[in-house]
Amino acid sequence: RELLAHEPTELVGQHMSAFFDERSVQALCGAFESDAAQHGFQPIELLTLHRLTRAALHWDGLVHRASSCWLVELEPCNRDKTVVFRDSSRITSALGKLEGATGVEELCDVLTHEMSDITGFDRIMVYKFGKQAHGKVISEVLNKPDLEPYIGLTFPATDIPTVARNLFALNRVRVIADATAEPAELYPGINPVAQRPLDLSRCVTRAVSPCHTKYLFNMD
Repeated sequence: RELLAHEPTELVGQHMSAFFDERSVQALCGAFESDAAQHGFQPIELLTLHRLTRAALHWDGLVHRASSCWLVELEPCNRDKTVVFRDSSRITSALGKLEGATGVEELCDVLTHEMSDITGFDRIMVYKFGKQAHGKVISEVLNKPDLEPYIGLTFPATDIPTVARNLFALNRVRVIADATAEPAELYPGINPVAQRPLDLSRCVTRAVSPCHTKYLFNMD
């Protein structure tokens, strides 16, 4: 509503050309045909125009399949903050260090440090599930001095509900920008094509489950 000057009800059932420019529509059509989107995620850059001011707004997007539907996740593009992801030399350097790791422990340490350097997130950690479904933090990098370290801590299986554990197995990487953020309502609540709630299992931008939020605060 704030970014596009459209009510959610106005967008349902509309062709994507109603709010994406022509180049973005072509990019989306190409992404729908890609193997990356069919079996994983296809990163994409899109552009919309504000309905009233006609100001251009750039978006970072992810295209992927969810049952019978296509999902396009969008986040306003901050050119200053996302330029690192377009720096191929930075990514190549990180991949080289990962390939040079001689064991799992070193691999995890390299991974957390490289992800910390690239993203600047407050905390980067690798969480390992044991055979009895308990969890242990085996690598961690902190970027704030007031954060309590989790490295080496083991958490019982009962701390993580089965549904949450299954989501972790499906999505090996979980990015949480703000664990205290209020979730945004999904409209419509029932997918009008499939006539059931939309499957958000693989969505990067889905809200954090209340039980997972509670678990994060319990870790503190």
